[in-house]
Amino acid sequence: MSTDAAMQMERDHVAALIDSLPDGVLECELDGVAVHANDAVCRLVGRTRHELVVPAGTSGDDLDPHDLRRVLRDVAARFVGHDEDRRRVSLRRHDGSVFDAIITTTLLQMPHAPDRLVVVLHDATEDDRIAAALAEARAVMRVADDRDRIARDLHDLVIQRLFAAGLRLEAAGGRGDLAAAVAVTDELDAAITEIRRSIFMLHRPRGLHLGLEVAMANCVAESARILDHRPSVELLGLDRYDVAPDLVEDIVAVARELLSNVARHARARSSSVRVVVTADGVALTVEDDGIGTARPETAVVPTAGLGLRSVDERAARRGGSVAISAREPAGTTVTWSVPRLQPPAATRTIQSEPVS
Repeated sequence: MSTDAAMQMERDHVAALIDSLPDGVLECELDGVAVHANDAVCRLVGRTRHELVVPAGTSGDDLDPHDLRRVLRDVAARFVGHDEDRRRVSLRRHDGSVFDAIITTTLLQMPHAPDRLVVVLHDATEDDRIAAALAEARAVMRVADDRDRIARDLHDLVIQRLFAAGLRLEAAGGRGDLAAAVAVTDELDAAITEIRRSIFMLHRPRGLHLGLEVAMANCVAESARILDHRPSVELLGLDRYDVAPDLVEDIVAVARELLSNVARHARARSSSVRVVVTADGVALTVEDDGIGTARPETAVVPTAGLGLRSVDERAARRGGSVAISAREPAGTTVTWSVPRLQPPAATRTIQSEPVS
């Protein structure tokens, strides 16, 4: 078989393989000029094969930056020296609509033909929809878990306390015992405080969509109702670093839980909230001057016994930690630390970082 015939056979084999794949696939010269495109690519961008194959000698510089033919040139220019390159780009269809796609580029070497680039094009729209649905489902599950926990607290603490207070009040009334009646009144006051705390936790935080500063200010103002004082609040680093909306939600939820625990356990006269945002992470610290923890030493400790399981779980999901320590002369410091996650960019172009 002649060399030309062998080269043609290999080209035909590659073309047949490309045409059979469900994702969009193009065979390109090393400079990014497409020489073959399958039907899936044509459907994705709304162009014919003839339109996608740029004639030799044209630069493509006059094309829209989101045009697939221009993007292929840019991808090829950045591919030098790579075995495989994977990146997220924005592409424009023939009708003008823009969609996000994952482009994977691989070097194809054939013994009887010049080297080529194989570019696989995957529409990321469905992936994004699934990711958003999963994030929403996780958020719903977190809310359900929180409400289940609050329901258990109401049953285990409030209802039982009210039932016991009722029995004691009945007994005290029969004996004319004023001191016992006063003690029951204290129990009722404690139950009312617990109900207020539960109502505070059941309310959805306000201002989450407005960012961390507004949401945290609302959180601190609302917590004053259950603390009998207004915590001080300090936010550092927000002028230099952005905080993703899902991380804002976690920070505010953890702050609410920690302030709720101060109201329940600490008997504190003052408390403070401090959030420090750096390039690497976020640290939320809540301090109070109350009765302190059972362990005086500074340590990273299991939190389930301290009513902070949800705080610990939120840290664990993000690869973070929770540290609890005693303050001098009295009180407790709880620090919740997690890595800072960048929010996804609203519009991505070929200049975006490769997808890992």
